[in-house]
Amino acid sequence: QVAQDTDSGGILICGTGQGVCMAANKVARIRAALVHNEFTAQDAADHLNANIICLGGRGTDPETAKKLVKIWLDTEFSDDERHIRRLRKVEEMEE
Repeated sequence: QVAQDTDSGGILICGTGQGVCMAANKVARIRAALVHNEFTAQDAADHLNANIICLGGRGTDPETAKKLVKIWLDTEFSDDERHIRRLRKVEEMEE
């Protein structure tokens, strides 16, 4: 669904978050980011325009996870030209 709908997003969780992040990024049009604190949650949206965030269930307590998800959902992509250029480079790798 997320790979086909540009307005959707997703949350993946495994022990560390790294495994699901690696797997998700194998799918075209998925931009998954590992999130483990407030900075990485905001950056995932603001700079990376991540459409999926990945959390580590063994290292992130439920309250922190809720806070990180809210930050990611509430943060808009910055549309800064350097971030757009970076995303275009990633998209070119998919071709």
